[in-house]
Parts: sequence; structure tokens; C-alpha cells
Amino acid sequence: MFGASLGSLSLKDLQLQGTKGAKEYPYRAWEDLYRQQWTWDKVAWGTHCVDCYPGNCPYRVYVKDGRVSFEEPAGTFPTIEQGVPDMNPMGCQKGAAWSQMLYAKERVLHPLKRAGERGEGKWQQVSWDEALGDVADAILDAIQEKGPESIIGEGTPAQGGMMSGLFFNRLISALGGIETDVNAVINDFSPGIYLTFGKFNPASSNDDWFHTEFVLFTHINPVYTMMALYHFWAEARYKGAEIALVAPDCSPSHMHADYYLPIRPGTDAALGLAMCQVIVEEKLCNEPFMKEQTDLALLVRVDNRRFLRGCDVAAGGREDQFYFFDRVSQKVVEAPLATLALGEVDPALEGSYSATLADGRPVEVVPVFELVKERLLDYTPEKAAQICGVHPDSIRLLARKMASKKTAILCGGTSFKYYHADLQVRAYLLAGALTGNWGKKGTGPIEWSAGLFDGPFLYFAKQAPGPDETHRLLNELNNIRQILKAQDPTITDEMAAIQMNMAMAHTVGMVPPAFFWYHHCGYRENWNKREWNDPTMVRPFDDYMKEALDKGWWQGVARPGPDTPPRVYIECGGNTLRRTRGGGTQLLKHLWPKCKMIVTIDWRMQTTGMWSDIFLPVAQHYEKLTFHIPTPHLLNLTFSDQAVEPPGEA
Repeated sequence: MFGASLGSLSLKDLQLQGTKGAKEYPYRAWEDLYRQQWTWDKVAWGTHCVDCYPGNCPYRVYVKDGRVSFEEPAGTFPTIEQGVPDMNPMGCQKGAAWSQMLYAKERVLHPLKRAGERGEGKWQQVSWDEALGDVADAILDAIQEKGPESIIGEGTPAQGGMMSGLFFNRLISALGGIETDVNAVINDFSPGIYLTFGKFNPASSNDDWFHTEFVLFTHINPVYTMMALYHFWAEARYKGAEIALVAPDCSPSHMHADYYLPIRPGTDAALGLAMCQVIVEEKLCNEPFMKEQTDLALLVRVDNRRFLRGCDVAAGGREDQFYFFDRVSQKVVEAPLATLALGEVDPALEGSYSATLADGRPVEVVPVFELVKERLLDYTPEKAAQICGVHPDSIRLLARKMASKKTAILCGGTSFKYYHADLQVRAYLLAGALTGNWGKKGTGPIEWSAGLFDGPFLYFAKQAPGPDETHRLLNELNNIRQILKAQDPTITDEMAAIQMNMAMAHTVGMVPPAFFWYHHCGYRENWNKREWNDPTMVRPFDDYMKEALDKGWWQGVARPGPDTPPRVYIECGGNTLRRTRGGGTQLLKHLWPKCKMIVTIDWRMQTTGMWSDIFLPVAQHYEKLTFHIPTPHLLNLTFSDQAVEPPGEA
């Protein structure tokens, strides 16, 4: 094997392959060549893109003669909880081969200017001054012609969170341009979890998986896609945990599961609701958990199917004041606002009661759980099996396992993409609510989750370097929180932070892309096709859009408007045409002709770059100082050092 690689090397070549600062090995046999291969000039810390989850794998990057020679997982994580495996080694074969992309043929080394038609692949090498001058001129023309909101920026933190963040937050926002929300562009978050909990993802750290007793995998192939972390599931199985894989296909995860349940694609909602029906029918519910940690005990008006609210009961009452029926006092009582703790109250989960409205009229009210039971009657395992294809006995097995064990449900990335994907995930979350399976070790929903932005993203607001400025900014944010809490003592720090974010939405350039797509990218025609719409929609799509805008539901973020066509489009690390649904059809047909300047900022040529007017080459991860996005799954912010200089003019 080694001899085959020596054919083109002379004895002199082999003797010259020693490394600076490393021991020289005179060539005597193939072993000496092997020893020289594993020598290096220096070692740097590195990590990789955020688009491998959870990311932040710490690597040692070995440099030889000014080039990255190889890399390997660092294995530096300590043991956090005694008796629970640590997170080492945190890496995979893609990370161990990352440096190959630095020297691949797709690498762009100089600024490029289109020399032919867009997409033709003809380029002219230009200087940075000429390239940036052309972009600046186009930006000025756009502002003069249509205003700053005709400048659109789109991308991801894949170039390194700090670098991409500076580009969008400092340049695009300072110009008054528009930055589209990347979560909507690439569907990278779970609407089901967000709508249920009001949080991006109430995730535990990865080592918590070791505490799980039963896990349901759906929309995911974790053996293949979560290699750095799958060992926690394997280790949990060693101590008795069971794994159920719900998938329409056999995959590498199939052979490591205790139960395999083939399902028709996109029918998880039927499976999840049937599991809930079994849990209720067989009285497997965790009622104390349901009363305290869910909304299943809150009262709903039968006449309009809305929560009974403080503004219903008393003139000037709060919109966010809800009610229980207390089994102790046999009265309708207020649910506490500042805590989930019930105190002496014992909320009813079932039954029908009477409440008095502000005008003195009585109204029938029932707990949410009564309506849930009514809805679940349509989802017996036998009926659900006709929809999802999973045998009724298997559905009952899953439900009983979930009710009797600490259960986690891992919904993968395809659960973000389906039409009504939110309902699929929420069906499983309802099963978790009924059985008490979140908020405790070894339980809960598990999906990709970015977060902990106070570390790498705090610097956007800093006006000067250093820890003193950081403390000043943190104190300022805390003062704003305290002012909000003084106005309403019932709100928490988290609720105050949400209010601050809502206020910022009117001042920063990031907006949901739906309005951009609707007005300028040809999506309006598709969204108005009745045969493509949800059959429960009683009006045309345009009517719903008009209602939302007229009532101000999207005030401040419904931008750019129909009278502001895009003129400059700048893509940074996102590859819009490949990653946006309809990128290669709708965007090329409708958006591209409107833009007078399209710019791609990336380190390698890709689809969007091929259709751009200017390509600006940037440093890759190993070629600059950067951080990547930490996540609640990992709870680490990994520093990536500059191991080598960027090549060419990147």
C-alpha cells in the first residue's frame, strides 16, 4: 500500500520532506516516509460550520509548510455529571477532511466580475477596489432610484457567525436595507415547538440523552447525521433504554433500533394523535403534570371556543388572565400569572361549568382537556392506521411505552419542511404533555436549536472593545428589563426580553421573507392557486394577506412593499438559489431581472455565485479568527483560530 505511493518520488525528494522544527528522517524504508507524513510546523484550534448540528466540534488543525496537512478531534471535554459519559470525541469524517475544501478546485482566489450573461460562467478577474467600487455604485444608484429598502441581504452564519453577523448587522442595517430571516429562507427551525412552547427549542444538552428510557426517532437518521453525538443513544441502550424508529425507509439507524415502524411520509400527525387517544382511553395520563405544566386545565368558552379571559369577566380585565375551575372551592378562579405553581388550587381537567361575564351573562366553560378528548375520538389506532400505515398494535405499544418511561422524541430536519409540519410535531408534543415527558431529565422534544446569543452576538451592540463595555451594555439591558417588570410585576425576565425584541423589530432590517417573495419573486401566483391551498381555507390567499396587512399584524416588518422593487441583492454564505424553495425557478424568473447588481460573498463558487454579477472571495474557517453559534445542546462557544493565511486575494 505504501510502496504504491512512492513511484514518483526520488530518494532526494524523500530526504527533503523533513519539517521545520521536526525531526528529519533519512529515508531507509517506507516507515520513514510514514513518520515524515505525521510531522508539522504548528497546531491551531479549529471548528467548523454551523450547518452541521450541533456544530462547534473542537479540532486540532496541523499545519505544515503553510498548508493545513490534517486535522483531528481534540477530545478536550470534561466530565460534567458523574456516571454520565462525556461529549468526547465530538467529530466526524467530514470534520477530519475539512481542509480538503480549502484547496479544492471550486475555491475562488480573486474578486471576479461577470464577463458574459448571468449564469454563462464567463468571468473577468478584477481588483478588490474595482469590485467594491462597482458594488458601492450600484448601492448608491439603488438608494437614489428606489430607496434603501431596495437593497436586500441574505445568507447564513456559515462564513463564521461573527463575520456574517458583522456584514448584515453593520452594513445592511446601516444602509437601511433589508435582511431576510434565514430561518424562514431555509426552514431551519421547528414551528411546532415554537408555537407550543413560545421558545425556539426548549432543549436539553446532549449528555441528557443518556438518562432517557425510551426515545422515538422520526424524520431523522441520527446514526448517519449525528455521528459525533449518537454514542449517547448507544450508551443509553446499554443501560436499558429502548429506541423506536418511525421512518418510511430503512436507514443506517434502522439496525440500531429496538422497534421499527414504517410510516407513510407526512402522516406523523395521525400517529401522534392516535398515541394520545390510547393514553387517554387507557387512563395513562399524568394528571398532576397536565394541571401544572400545560394549558389542558385552563377554561374555554363553549360559545366561541376561546379561552375565558380577564377581559371577558371584568371591564378593563387583562387579555392574558386565564382561569381554572378549582375542585377545592368549587369556583372559577384566576390562574396565577407569575408562576406555574398551583398552591392550594386543584384545577379540574374534565366537566362543564358556568362563568359570569362582565355584562352579567352566564357562559358555559370547559377545560381544554375536554375539547382534546373530543378531538381524539377521530383518531383511534384503527382509524389512524388507515392514514399512516402503522399497525394499531404498534401504536398502542408506543403509547404505553411513552406513558411508563422517561421519553424523548427526536424530530429531525425534514419535520420542518412538510406542509402542516407544525401539526405533526405538536401531535407528538401533546403525547408528551399527557404523559409528563418534558422538563425533566431524559425527556422532552429534541431538535436542532441555536441559541445562547449573548456570547457571540453581544458584540453587535458594543460601541468599544473590552470587558468594561460589555458590563456597561449588560447593565443597560438589565435596566430596560427592570423598567418593563416595574410596569407589570407579573412578567418574567424572559417575557421582558421578548418585549425588547419586539421593539427592536421596528428598528433593525431583519424581516420575514414572505412579503419579499409575495411582492417581488412570483410566489403570489403560486400561493393563490386554490388547488395548492389547504382545503379548509374558505377565502383566496390574497384575502388573508390583505387582512393581515390591514389589521397591522405585521406592522414594521412587512417589507419591502410592492412599490420598492429590489435593485441590489447581496448573498453571504447562504447559496440562495440552491437553498430557497423555488430558488432555481421563481427567483431566477422573477427576482433576477429586477436586480441591477447581484453579489455573492463566499469562499467557493456555487450555484448563486454562477448567476451573480460580482463574486467576492473570503477566508475560510481555518483562515480567520471566528466563533460559531453555540447551542443549548452543547453549551460551548468554540474558538476557531487562524491556522493559515487565506490564499490568493481571499
